[in-house]
Amino acid sequence: IMLYTERAHFYRRQKMRGVRDVYFYSLPDRHNFYVDIVNMMEENESRGVGSCTVMFHRYDRLQLERVVGSVRCKKMTSAQNSTFMFC
Repeated sequence: IMLYTERAHFYRRQKMRGVRDVYFYSLPDRHNFYVDIVNMMEENESRGVGSCTVMFHRYDRLQLERVVGSVRCKKMTSAQNSTFMFC
């Protein structure tokens, strides 16, 4: 487990190796940081493809909209479901 902040990524942009699972406690303010971090994930022969989990609140609408788009953001923040999967 490694705690990696948006601020550290802004100043360093280090390439991490061996990333399998990514958990976002809050979406980054810059949408390209989300893409950078998800692209660090590696496929492992024994474990398969990793996962990316994001926790968000309806007040995180601006950050969510930057990542998934405005139409999908509206559906996700107004739906009764608490779990969403997308590619």
